[in-house]
Amino acid sequence: MSARDTASARIAVGATIDRFARVSPAARAVHRHVLTIFAATGAPPTRDTLAQAASAADLDTLLRELHDRDVIRLDTHGAITAAYPFSAHPTAHTVAIADGPRVYAMCAIDALGMAAMLGRDTTIDSADPHHGQPITVTVHNGRARSRRWSSRALSPVRRATAANPAPQPMRSNPRRSAAAAC
Repeated sequence: MSARDTASARIAVGATIDRFARVSPAARAVHRHVLTIFAATGAPPTRDTLAQAASAADLDTLLRELHDRDVIRLDTHGAITAAYPFSAHPTAHTVAIADGPRVYAMCAIDALGMAAMLGRDTTIDSADPHHGQPITVTVHNGRARSRRWSSRALSPVRRATAANPAPQPMRSNPRRSAAAAC
């Protein structure tokens, strides 16, 4: 395995393997189930469905563990709002999964990584954060192809201006924690 392949193997879309290393096996099983349901339906699983994945373990404890490790996000009522790379709420980045649903991605990087994570072709629709120009990227057989593209749209920093001479990092979703930002 090349160094690049090794580095890629360490990264799960939206989270690093190091983050997962601290998650219990029971919580990993629930997480896998959450991702599988998101990819199949475009929405987070119900608590009843998750209870089956949790087996004998306490579901609330496992979900809290995943939340505390920044692997998923829960709202104040304990409902899943995100399981990186998926968002339960609309974002600027939609992904049509081949033979599957249209889903929301937490950020553009998460959207691009879904094809590799799922082993399926995807079509990503987003917009240039500066000008709103539409961007469509299709990932087919692991290769990204753009139909509409702005080279500045994937810039990781805001452009410097006279009023703001120092470029600032971009954030596509303010609800994401700093640890999980793309």
